[in-house]
Amino acid sequence: MAPAPIRVMNLFRRGRTDRGIGDVVHVRDDPMPSFAYALLLGGFALTALRNRVPLAAATTRDIEWHGQELPDR
Repeated sequence: MAPAPIRVMNLFRRGRTDRGIGDVVHVRDDPMPSFAYALLLGGFALTALRNRVPLAAATTRDIEWHGQELPDR
C-alpha cells in the first residue's frame, strides 16, 4: 500500500481528471430520479427519528439480521 501522502496526491489528480464526467443520476431533462432520492432520504430520516437510530442504521433496518431465530413459515 502506498504511503498516505502519495494516496492523497493521487486523489487530487483524480479529481482533476473526473471534472468532465457528468452525474449518472441527475440529468436536466429528467428530474425524477433526483426527486425520488430526496423522497427516499426523507423516508430514512423519518425511520431514524421514529426508532431513535442513526440515519445510516435506518437505511439497513429492514434487511439486518443479528443471528436471532427466524420465524417458522
